[in-house]
Amino acid sequence: MAMRRASSISHTLLQLHCSFPALSTFAIQIFLFMLVKYWKKCKTSKLPLIGNLHQLNGGPLPHHGTTELSKKYGPAMQLQVGEKFAVVVSSPEAAKELSPFQGMFAAGSDTTVTTIEWAMSELLSGPGGLDRAQTELSKNLFRLHPPVPLLPREVTENQWAYDTREKQNDYNVWAISRDPQQGIDANSFQPEAP
Repeated sequence: MAMRRASSISHTLLQLHCSFPALSTFAIQIFLFMLVKYWKKCKTSKLPLIGNLHQLNGGPLPHHGTTELSKKYGPAMQLQVGEKFAVVVSSPEAAKELSPFQGMFAAGSDTTVTTIEWAMSELLSGPGGLDRAQTELSKNLFRLHPPVPLLPREVTENQWAYDTREKQNDYNVWAISRDPQQGIDANSFQPEAP
């Protein structure tokens, strides 16, 4: 009886010893699956110190870079620039969805001057529609050349798949206003457009 019990215990230990590699392989696979799922949730690949700064290669203007990233990763994405996290919104639908949770936008005199400079540039390049342009100036000009192309806001409630609380959320107004789904030629100044 004692011999049978010892044989049974050694057989059980042998089974556990043989199944340990299988169990550890299974545990590693589950860990890797969860890690891949986490990385897919973040979508954009970031580097340790600079975050997503290397992906904002749209030239000297950051809103061009975020527009290119939104074409690849979707209308709302979480970016890390240095130590700061931000959610960048680049479509009208996503902006409408997030806007009830936002505070006020603020602008200064430098943004107004920038808009006026662009207005004069557009009016001088196409003087034929000057009369019509005067009535539609603000709508089309702010659509084509927004004074603040990336509008920062801070959210107090969680929104979407990202943890947006206490993070800066940037609306890419430049990309939103140039959305081709709005039915106009997004890159041209057209005072007669609706």
